[in-house]
Amino acid sequence: EAKTAPTTPAMQRRERKARRGSIFTQDAPTEGGESFVAKRSQSGPGVQDDLLKGVVAEDYLRKVQLVSEHFHGFDDDDVQTLARTMDVVTFKEGEQILQRGEPASWVGIVLEGDLDVPVAPQLTFHLHRGDFLGELSVFESGTRSADIVAGTDGVIGLLTFEALEAFLAENPPLGFKMLRAMGAASVKKLLAEKARVLRAAELPMGTAPEGELLSYLKELAPRSLMLAGFD
Repeated sequence: EAKTAPTTPAMQRRERKARRGSIFTQDAPTEGGESFVAKRSQSGPGVQDDLLKGVVAEDYLRKVQLVSEHFHGFDDDDVQTLARTMDVVTFKEGEQILQRGEPASWVGIVLEGDLDVPVAPQLTFHLHRGDFLGELSVFESGTRSADIVAGTDGVIGLLTFEALEAFLAENPPLGFKMLRAMGAASVKKLLAEKARVLRAAELPMGTAPEGELLSYLKELAPRSLMLAGFD
């Protein structure tokens, strides 16, 4: 009589996922993954041991809680559980973190350092400790909508979509908190973007060369959810 091979929790998760499909618009990365993740996997992770990784991530997350409104409702158990799920990766000033048009495969939390998001000439958004990056791809398109470049050296807490999906399935209450935090972060970014666009639209045309505002809005439109659909 044939014996059934033992299965691990990870194997069971993969089997469940294969049966139901991914809840996200783009699942695991294509071969090689997104450039930032691919470079990390080629050079090897900074922290190999899972226990040590969790301790390092937990320390960063507790510092994030002091400055980020998104994680104020997370208790000690929440922080520990999330820390065990994240990969902790470093980046260097000037490094390309996200590239517009690439397939999205992960979402991150800035644990340390600053990131720059250039969206138009002379207009750059900035991400700091406690900010999410790449979270719009969880709810919207399966590709990155903007470039993100490291403004300083720093650290990101990274969750692949595969890890995030497993996290949501295994920790529903905490998963809901995470989705709510990411949704709030997305709304805040869009409102900030709207405010900047409206401020630019109210500038007297006489203060700039003719057509400069129009050129600015045309440059911003392909990258802006708020301006989507404008011709």
